[in-house]
Amino acid sequence: MGDSSGQTRERWSYDVFLSFRGPDVRNGFLSHLYQSLVTSGIYTFKDDEELEKGESISPELRKAIENSKIHLVVLSESYASSSWCLDELVHMMRRLKNNPGHLVFPVFYKIEPSHVRRQSGPFGESFHKHRSRHRESKLKQWRKALTSIANLKGYHSSNGDNDAELVDQLTRDILRVLPSSYLHLPTYAVGIRPRVGRIKELMCFGLDDVQIIGIWGMAGIDYFKRPDGKLHLQKKLLSDILRKDEAAFNNMDHAVKQRFRNKRSSLTPKELNADEALDLVSWHAFRSSEPPEEFLQFPKRLVEYCGGLPLAMEVLGAFLYKRSVSEWKSTLKALKRIPDDNIQAKLQISFDALNALQKDIFLDISCFFIGMDKDYVDCILDGCELEPVAGLKVLKERCLITIHDNRLMMHDLLRDMGRYIVQGTSKKHVKNRVKWSRLWDRVHVIDVLENYSGTDANHPNHAIEGLSLKAEVTAVENLEVKAFSNLRRLRLLQLSHVVLNGSYENFPKGLRWLCWLGFPEESIPINLHLRSLVVMDMQNSNLKRLWDQKPHDSLKELKYLDLSHSIQLTETPDFSYLPNLEKLFLINCQRLAKVHESIKVLQGSLILLNLSGCIKLGELPLELYTLKLLETLILSGCSQLERLDDALGELESLTILKADYTAITQIPSSSDQLKELSLHGCKELWKDRQYTNSDESSQVALLSPLSLNGLICLRTLRLGYCNLSDELVPVNLGSLSSLEELDLQGNNFRNLQTDFAGLPSLQILKLDNCSELRSMFSLPKKLRSLYARNCTVLERTPDLKECSVLQSLHLTNCYNLVETPGLEELKTVGVIHMEMCNNVPYSDRERIMQGWAVGANGGVFVPGSTIPDWVNFKNGTRSISFTVPEPTLNSVLVGFTVWTTYVSQQDDVMSAYIPKITLKNQTKVDVWSRNPATDLIRMYREKHIWQGHFSNEDFVLETGDEVEVSVDFGDKVAILETGLTLAYREVPEVPNEQLTEIDDDVDDELVIHESQRRPPRKMGMGLKTVLGAFGLLAFIVVLGKHARPLRRHNHLRRNTAEKDKEEDATLHLFSFLDC
Repeated sequence: MGDSSGQTRERWSYDVFLSFRGPDVRNGFLSHLYQSLVTSGIYTFKDDEELEKGESISPELRKAIENSKIHLVVLSESYASSSWCLDELVHMMRRLKNNPGHLVFPVFYKIEPSHVRRQSGPFGESFHKHRSRHRESKLKQWRKALTSIANLKGYHSSNGDNDAELVDQLTRDILRVLPSSYLHLPTYAVGIRPRVGRIKELMCFGLDDVQIIGIWGMAGIDYFKRPDGKLHLQKKLLSDILRKDEAAFNNMDHAVKQRFRNKRSSLTPKELNADEALDLVSWHAFRSSEPPEEFLQFPKRLVEYCGGLPLAMEVLGAFLYKRSVSEWKSTLKALKRIPDDNIQAKLQISFDALNALQKDIFLDISCFFIGMDKDYVDCILDGCELEPVAGLKVLKERCLITIHDNRLMMHDLLRDMGRYIVQGTSKKHVKNRVKWSRLWDRVHVIDVLENYSGTDANHPNHAIEGLSLKAEVTAVENLEVKAFSNLRRLRLLQLSHVVLNGSYENFPKGLRWLCWLGFPEESIPINLHLRSLVVMDMQNSNLKRLWDQKPHDSLKELKYLDLSHSIQLTETPDFSYLPNLEKLFLINCQRLAKVHESIKVLQGSLILLNLSGCIKLGELPLELYTLKLLETLILSGCSQLERLDDALGELESLTILKADYTAITQIPSSSDQLKELSLHGCKELWKDRQYTNSDESSQVALLSPLSLNGLICLRTLRLGYCNLSDELVPVNLGSLSSLEELDLQGNNFRNLQTDFAGLPSLQILKLDNCSELRSMFSLPKKLRSLYARNCTVLERTPDLKECSVLQSLHLTNCYNLVETPGLEELKTVGVIHMEMCNNVPYSDRERIMQGWAVGANGGVFVPGSTIPDWVNFKNGTRSISFTVPEPTLNSVLVGFTVWTTYVSQQDDVMSAYIPKITLKNQTKVDVWSRNPATDLIRMYREKHIWQGHFSNEDFVLETGDEVEVSVDFGDKVAILETGLTLAYREVPEVPNEQLTEIDDDVDDELVIHESQRRPPRKMGMGLKTVLGAFGLLAFIVVLGKHARPLRRHNHLRRNTAEKDKEEDATLHLFSFLDC
């Protein structure tokens, strides 16, 4: 909802889509596999329907396929008997071809890959049954898909004996290829690092003693607010750790004793300490760690009243930002009256201070919109006249919501507070109209709608403003329309796979948001009045047309219409009834053949039109080119669309044009405001291009199908897989002064003579899969990433030292590459991929590795079988142990570099791995793990070397530490040798003339001020300083008589900044001894 359709960036809804034929595997292998994936945190789609429901896969399944990162296909004997499964497979293999980041994992379950490839054996018998029921064109599609998947390297279970091992292997491999998920961090992350360190100290890794898990919380927090909170939490922990259903644990004492034998555990500290709590409050309330003088007394009291709960400190601190002294006193007085264990009431102080509109926004989000796209919700709230721009800003500033990846998020405690307020659980709101104003709980909704309790005008439910009802998985809710008849204040309605029976004559007429996924009707009933509607979201509907006849009312308020994945839809509505529409989504409406010419009435309103995947759409009406405000036009996947009119340039506001994989033969001049132009796979553009003699010269000129003149704002240009050759590169490409990303992958270049250095803003250049490319002329100076993977005949790169800010270089599978001039001189490159570049001389590879000195994630991947001789520590296994030596004078340890030679045990380019290193500090009992690679690494039987650098900021290695570092590339990769070097940085001496003489009347403030004029010298003091320390005792005696103590700026605590100042002052005094 308001996500995939509303956003143009790539994301997926599922990690894994499971494709299988039920009778063969459902109750055995597949159930174990699905359970393993889910309990490992892998979001998996599994269709539970046994019977086919038609000749084509359902829109829900199609959407799930398109929105999945990995397709796991379990090929069994009866798989090919299902036309449903075969259609799924065709769709998945198309996705694999057109989307480089997409993965397909085949599992050959009790069949041979050759049977799938040739459609032979029992598998072939199942397939051949379709001959009498389907056309040859359909059979041809299926055969091609089966052949393609059989040629992929997959997993094989010949008799089912190794199912458990296979399930485990699949789960581990999928986890490796999924990107790491990073938790959302708070704006002011206070107290995290010391707790991590403390936990590691308490873990006592390597010892066999009993460990205790301690979980500390206060009443009203998460699981502890339940009547069975502690027992429920105990079951939840056991369930997550042991991967068992909670219901399996009846006798908890027995379960713990039996299932936690030989398990290690950790201790979690119970709360922030006083200094950290004050820091957290101060940062939120004053945007600084130091309160102003007149507020010094307040933060400590606020911390006490919050009971140590960080969320309350954040919310109340943000609420008090820029408040006066009197407002602080009033708030603290109110908090003092609230019992310590009533967290909700304390949080509600911030809610109560909101104005009426902001309260409605908060309650709407807590009940319906958590996790939804901000722009989508903004449109709904604006239609409700709630002023969301200002309201969301206030909620964010007061820490009542967060916005992460443009999604609205809310802490569970705040969500529950909002819902308690709605239900009247808080006594203060029992008689308020907010009570029962919103319904989201399925039990409550069914009670209202089935029992018609909402039709009683005197019943509290008469005040319902929002309602959400989602049918249970694979089920459909059947209800009567008249159940809604008296919900006169209803403005937000969300239904999913719900069928309503009866007349819509008395249906609520004040709706602003109607989200009805799986709408069952072929058209909107004529007596369904939606004159106030602002957002209509009917994805995956059964609509053939919006209305069968002219509606009684125009939808003058409608701004957002989404009919995506409505595969029965054949035509767009008459837009004269939608005169103010701003965003229109018709994604994957596969039978849509025409856009209504009335779209011209939207020339003063429409800003976004998404028609991607409308495979029957052959042309656009001329009226579309009159849309003066249109900013985004997406036509990707409209495979029958052959032409864009010359009037395209009249779309003066157009900034994004995407027409990937269309049949267009000409791109007319576009608006000079265009920022993104994407034409991936448009092979017809340059097909059979004619050459003609120019009038001014005897030179042969190409009739170009693409004009780039005047595109002074263009930042992204994608021309991948367009059958471009050297001669067909647009001649005016060098005029794009604002271009930041250029994608030319998959083309037929040989000697690319384009002067990329003439593109001053270019940062990303993609030339992957240009299999005929031998050389390039130049590279831009500001280039940050160069991709030239699978350029198998490329011999030489341009001089890379000109790319002074290059950060990543990808040359994997450039088999003929012999030279990368200037690479060893670059100090900015964090990632270098040169796998299978075996023709680069080893001496050059050594120089690259020796010159690489960046501590970024990733590292260097080059062919090789031996770690260089100059590497300090080496061992012929996957791990290496060493003692941290004492550094030389004036140097400090800043990190270490790991070297590993490795080789795949099988040549499997479709599988991948992510390197992982584990560091164990035996002295400090520390254990750290890191996945340094930024992307997937392909496997090869050739020997390679990986070199990765790690900063000492995390590991804090010190002289004398006993350390073990181990490397893991997965079960399919053999580690041949491991090496390690320590990296040091010189700490410059401070010249004596910079030092301040200190007499008997030393002023500490002056000492501190002078010490801040140079970097702190906390490590690596010079020899003179060390020798001079012998006079320290006598000096302290003198200093003690005359020096004044350092003044405290904060009467509540001694903060970190002051401690640093004092240390700097002490170091400065040490330096004075040199004189």
